[in-house]
Order: sequence, then C-alpha cells, then structure tokens
Amino acid sequence: MRISADHAWFDDGALIEAEEQLIIRGVGGELIRAERAHQFSFVPDPQIFIEVAYPFLLSIGSSAVWDAIKKVFGRRRTPSGGDKKALTAVNISIVDGDCSLNAVVTTNDEAVAQRAVESLDQALTSFFQNSPISAPEGNRKSVTVWEDASHKWTPPA
Repeated sequence: MRISADHAWFDDGALIEAEEQLIIRGVGGELIRAERAHQFSFVPDPQIFIEVAYPFLLSIGSSAVWDAIKKVFGRRRTPSGGDKKALTAVNISIVDGDCSLNAVVTTNDEAVAQRAVESLDQALTSFFQNSPISAPEGNRKSVTVWEDASHKWTPPA
C-alpha cells in the first residue's frame, strides 16, 4: 500500500501520522510506503494519492484507508502563492492484476471525502466482480468520480 501527498500542501508529519494510523489498524509497517508527491507545477494542486491492491483493501477495509486519508486531509496547509479555496483531490488506485480502478473525490469538506471513501465498495464490486473483461488482453483500467449530490460513484468508464 502506498500513500503520498503533494509536499507543497501536506507536510511529512501528515504522512507519518497516516502510516502510524494504518499500523494501528493492523497493517504491517513493511506493507506501507509513505512518500512525498511532487508535481511539476509552480503552484501544484492539493492532491492525496493512495494505491492499494484490491485483495489487500478487502482485508483491511475502506475505513482503515479513510483513517489514513483523514490524517493527511486534516493537515493541509496552503503554500505560498496557493489558493486557500483550492479543492483537494483524493486519488485512490485499486489494482488487481492487470485491472485497475482509479477513484477520485475532489472536495474540501472532510465529510464528503469520508462518505466517498467509505462507500467505495459499490464502485469496486461493480468493477472487479460484476463487469466482464472487455479489453483484448484482459487489461481493464477505469476511472470513477464521486458525485456527492447523489452519494454515488459514477459508473466506471
């Protein structure tokens, strides 16, 4: 499992706290990689990145992932030249073999991000278990976006 966040917006302490939270939730420290993300932009967007294997996510649960994200989300700071109102994008990549689903929620409201992450199961079930493999080599990569008004993930493309 990898957790990273743009260093301009989130300090190293936030990533350390997220890693500690995952360990508290029973994830072995050797299974976690916490690192800075650097975007090549004068004033990058505030972004948090999570990458996790689907079977691993099933074993730890989305609430453990939310606990880690919450630690980072809550320590956001605005860099010099940054827009205090810029929305934070939480990008969660769930990978299972050659298939991957990227789930994105963009918000500054922690409650919105929590609803999205904790209801991620609906998108995962649809993508990994219910949809047939359609790509010639069996590779499926898709993106789903959280629609808070309907409290649903958009169907993966």
